[in-house]
Amino acid sequence: MLRRSVVFMYPIMLQLKDRSCVVVGGGNVAARKVTQLIENGARVTVISPDLHPSLQSLAGDHELAWVARRYAPGMLATYQPVLVFAATDSEEVNRQVGEDARQIGALVNATDDSLDSDFSNMAVLQKSSITVGISTGGESPVMAGLLKMAIDEAISDEFIILTGWLGEVRHMIRQQIDTQAERQQLYERILASDVVDLLRSGQDQAACALFDDIVQARVAI
Repeated sequence: MLRRSVVFMYPIMLQLKDRSCVVVGGGNVAARKVTQLIENGARVTVISPDLHPSLQSLAGDHELAWVARRYAPGMLATYQPVLVFAATDSEEVNRQVGEDARQIGALVNATDDSLDSDFSNMAVLQKSSITVGISTGGESPVMAGLLKMAIDEAISDEFIILTGWLGEVRHMIRQQIDTQAERQQLYERILASDVVDLLRSGQDQAACALFDDIVQARVAI
């Protein structure tokens, strides 16, 4: 069996709140991209003569800006986007979008593989403040979906609760404990304790008391 070389991409979490993103195209694929961008606070402009019904609704509610025309070379410069999605049914147009995006320093994703994309979307699992991104490097979206379901089952409520508690004390721990190594030791002590098991068995008050005892014992030193 021939084995293709795997291209590894750098995984990051982007803060898109109030940042400009452009989607060229108005069909089903574009609708999915736009929905994700809006959910993450981006300012979205859609360039397309026609819109998917869901995008029409978003445009009517002023949640996106709609430029109702076909894409023409150079149009992206007006919007100065950080991310661009080339999502039309024309390889030629998508390639032009990619060239224009790179000329203005924007990252581009071509949904039809008409050009080498600068980034790709992952299968995302969101459970409260926990976000898990899954990619198979384009090898198997089906496998990514299967892994998403498996991870969803593995991340049960106790991990969500404990993540919230850790978030509540993080600032205080940073103020009270000087080095990252010492802070890491405290976090590892919490995770190695019975806190998770107590939460899993429904003993939330006992888990909270143990969590507080471990934290206070360290920051009081």
